[in-house]
Amino acid sequence: DFLQPDGERAAWCSRAASGLFAWGKQLETRPIGPLDQLLLAGFDDEQVWQMLELRNKPMLRYVKTASRRLPSALDRELERPALDEPRLGHAG
Repeated sequence: DFLQPDGERAAWCSRAASGLFAWGKQLETRPIGPLDQLLLAGFDDEQVWQMLELRNKPMLRYVKTASRRLPSALDRELERPALDEPRLGHAG
């Protein structure tokens, strides 16, 4: 029973994958990858994986670049005085 195809579960997974892909595209500050949307209708599993890889490779490059910049961005943020936080030892 575990290995039997389940159309309802497959449809849910397709909607979830499409929704997550669309949500990720909305969060982009610049285009990452060549696809505007994840196309599922008429494509087999291998083709869908290939579409995901088209996004994953540029996304990985973006994350690596952004993570190299993160320490200096955090340092700058920590150096800024927090205006809305009470100082230690003072009632606020």
